[in-house]
Amino acid sequence: MISPGKERSQEIESGLEKFGTKVKRESEGRWNFNLCNGKSLHVHARLENEWLLLDAPVQVHSNDGQERNRRMLLWNGDLAGLSKYAMLPADPDVRIRAEIPLAQEIQETSIGNILGETCEGFRQAADRIAAIGGSNRSEQNPVAVVSAGTESLPAFDFGPVLNETGWAYTPRSPGRTSVDLECGREFFQALLEARPDGSIRASAELVRWQDPAKESCDALALLLLSASAIVRMVRPVADTAPDHIAAGFEVQFAAPPGAAWLDRTLAALSVACGLCGREAAILNDRAIARRYLTLQGHNEAA
Repeated sequence: MISPGKERSQEIESGLEKFGTKVKRESEGRWNFNLCNGKSLHVHARLENEWLLLDAPVQVHSNDGQERNRRMLLWNGDLAGLSKYAMLPADPDVRIRAEIPLAQEIQETSIGNILGETCEGFRQAADRIAAIGGSNRSEQNPVAVVSAGTESLPAFDFGPVLNETGWAYTPRSPGRTSVDLECGREFFQALLEARPDGSIRASAELVRWQDPAKESCDALALLLLSASAIVRMVRPVADTAPDHIAAGFEVQFAAPPGAAWLDRTLAALSVACGLCGREAAILNDRAIARRYLTLQGHNEAA
């Protein structure tokens, strides 16, 4: 009889071979493989405590690290699956990462489906990084953290699945529901949205600034991309215009998630907001933002 762990590893390895090339098993629960999209992207995958963790370091040829970080914050919200950009302290490489929960109760969809969407997101992320230094794509497809418009959304009732999770929520409009997150003394809400293409987006806004200083935007991008390497599942996103920026975290699903998936998502958003909420808010102070960039070894604004 094949053990559950062995069966899970075989399912993951089969998925990696389907969506990647040159899959090499380094040890039990650890693989290296390549994703091809013009250039080959080397990805490391490993199992850790009911999570499948994917990580790909990418060298970025850019003379402006802060502009690169701002672009990645914009692009994150447009990537497929659970893929995201992240930054590690004192590491010059950009990371493309994903954390896929594997607990039995959240497997409403196969690992293969989630892995396929996420691998596509890795290809998108690598392609955009490769374009830095070429045509200016920084303003393509920016994604707002919380949609404030009046665009028509499909009628979708989040109530039944939220009732299973136990999270307090408030219906806002057809296709939109807010959920109170658990962030200790801080108060943040998640916004659940049913999108016209059938996807579901869970997002939490941290800041919305009018006429922010460049240093504040740079420091905010660095803070959130660093948090992206720490908090699993969620990714930092932003919406910018010449006179404002809104930023926070999100998780997107190609189809409506079940209660266990949604519960894990809301917990992850709570952790992210609790970790970064107060720090993000004070970075609107230009002097504090400049000091933060200097302490992190980013002296462009100093």
